[in-house]
Amino acid sequence: MNKREQYGAGQPPESEGDVNLSDRRAEWQHKHLGAGTQALLREDARHYLHQSLSTPCLNVLAKAEGSWIEDVEGKPSSAR
Repeated sequence: MNKREQYGAGQPPESEGDVNLSDRRAEWQHKHLGAGTQALLREDARHYLHQSLSTPCLNVLAKAEGSWIEDVEGKPSSAR
């Protein structure tokens, strides 16, 4: 069952907000996130308030310093 089927026809049109229920988002997460991160995101989704047009978490952060953030897998990113 894909997310569109899971959430039903009550979802807003894909042209509104960040309603990315496509298989491409799942493919991106599978390709770029490790098993530990995916498990944390699944647990977060269990408690997440799924509102219309709200965006679920895409990654899990471990620390931030200045404009730099680091995810739980140790990959750094810059907010610049």
